[in-house]
Amino acid sequence: MSHACFPVSLLLDNRPCLVVGGGRVAARKIAALLEAGARVTVVAPELAPSLLSLEQEQKITCCRRGFIPADLNGMLLVIAATDDALVQQQVFQAAEEKNILVNVADVPSRCSFFMPAVVRRGPVSVAVSTGGASPALAAHIRRELEKMIGPQYGFAAELLGKLRPVVLQESADCDRNHRLFAGLLACGLVEKIAGNQWEQVREMAVAAAGEEAAVIVAALSQETAERKSG
Repeated sequence: MSHACFPVSLLLDNRPCLVVGGGRVAARKIAALLEAGARVTVVAPELAPSLLSLEQEQKITCCRRGFIPADLNGMLLVIAATDDALVQQQVFQAAEEKNILVNVADVPSRCSFFMPAVVRRGPVSVAVSTGGASPALAAHIRRELEKMIGPQYGFAAELLGKLRPVVLQESADCDRNHRLFAGLLACGLVEKIAGNQWEQVREMAVAAAGEEAAVIVAALSQETAERKSG
């Protein structure tokens, strides 16, 4: 009996991760890990040009040889992305023995985690996974979501994240605080940000969190204007 995946968002900032393979598929996986701030070690006899550039820029550490189980020592997770089925199996078995999270590219039965298709809007990440059944479908759904989820959601997340400590220091009542933030969203916070109605956003934020919120909104409105113009 198969079970549903347990969705999590891993914080990989400065955490050691291993990628076995140096080709096009490995390069995509490495790019995703680097975007999350991971410390990436690559083990492969040869590297694609894009990975050579990353090595020269000291963004990844490379070992130009075949995989050995000791490569897993100290790693949080490993991704196997080679065109050699034997190597893929060796990585999987070694990771399983060490209880290290493993993803064998294009082999769902040899994965303890999947890499979803992701829509990113600032702090907001929306991940789509089919449990390895169809990466193409996950990518299709992501493209549909990209049309629906605009940059205003990222700006809203930044604003609410900055307001949260202000609200929490005023009250330890979790239910009240939840209602307060839910109320801001129900009153059209995201839509007002999308429409650049920053004065209304300021009024809503001040009503919810006090005068300190006015400074936060002013700074964010300036940031968003600079990002849009840039």
